[in-house]
Amino acid sequence: MGYIEKAFLVELFLNEKSKLNKGGLMIKARAWPVRVMYMLIAAALAISLIIVSAPAHRVSAEAIPDAEWERVTTPTADGWVLADETIIMDYAIGDDGEVAYAVVYGWNDVEDAYGYWLLMSDDHAATWEDITEALDDVLDKRVAGNTSDDEEINAVLRVATDNEDGDFVAVAIEVYDEVTGIYSIHVLVSTDGGATFWDTDDDGVDAALSGTSPLLMYVTDLAVSPEVVDKRDIAIVGSNGTVAWIFGCTAYETHSTSWEDATIMMAGTTRAILLHSPR
Repeated sequence: MGYIEKAFLVELFLNEKSKLNKGGLMIKARAWPVRVMYMLIAAALAISLIIVSAPAHRVSAEAIPDAEWERVTTPTADGWVLADETIIMDYAIGDDGEVAYAVVYGWNDVEDAYGYWLLMSDDHAATWEDITEALDDVLDKRVAGNTSDDEEINAVLRVATDNEDGDFVAVAIEVYDEVTGIYSIHVLVSTDGGATFWDTDDDGVDAALSGTSPLLMYVTDLAVSPEVVDKRDIAIVGSNGTVAWIFGCTAYETHSTSWEDATIMMAGTTRAILLHSPR
């Protein structure tokens, strides 16, 4: 073998050895990231075991508020929170919503009857109290005054406050006289939050103006003005089925002025102007 062949074999050997060395370095270079990854996985597992084995946070018995539960059958008119087959006909609020009144129609399982009911709330409508009996007391007092004892409330129609003083409330009702067979509209007023009421006119809102034919048969609205110098204006809006009317009066602490026709008739049409401040 000549010198040229030996030199070629030596160079080939050196080249192959160099390749092997480079491959080993590349393997070693790739091994470090893999080891670091395994170390991170092991650390994460160790942390998770510590978290799982940590004791749960305990709440002392003193920190748990006392709670009392009571079983209530619903729907029911007891408390009027969830009443069966009940329709809200009208409502009014006062004292920034703390006091509320509502006229509802529906089944009252406490009274075992369908009818109209006047409700009152003094806790932002969370609970309700039936104060309809206070309306009936007005008719009962008239019986004691030798008036007809055959009057009864046929319907509770509207309720209104001045949106400020929740103790003042006006309620429009329809009264039926079984002797005469006449229906009449009355507005009852309370200044003590519905505990007691008085009638603004014992004969009805339109008694002094209607003659033999009632002017007010269907009530569409009832409004109360804010108090000014211990008095408020009350207005009631309705019709006899053909012509619309507005009647107004001024209410004081225990009485009111006579009802007046506050309707303005113009060119065969009925237009109403309602003043929201006392005269």
